[in-house]
Amino acid sequence: MMSEEESAGGIVESSVSQSGYVVVWTIASLVSFVIFFVYF
Repeated sequence: MMSEEESAGGIVESSVSQSGYVVVWTIASLVSFVIFFVYF
């Protein structure tokens, strides 16, 4: 049981970090677009 939980936790952590990277990239792109739109 413990080994199964550990491997599942590792999979969840990797997918969370990948989605988190995409979210950060998307937010950064939106912020840059908003700043560009406000100044122009």
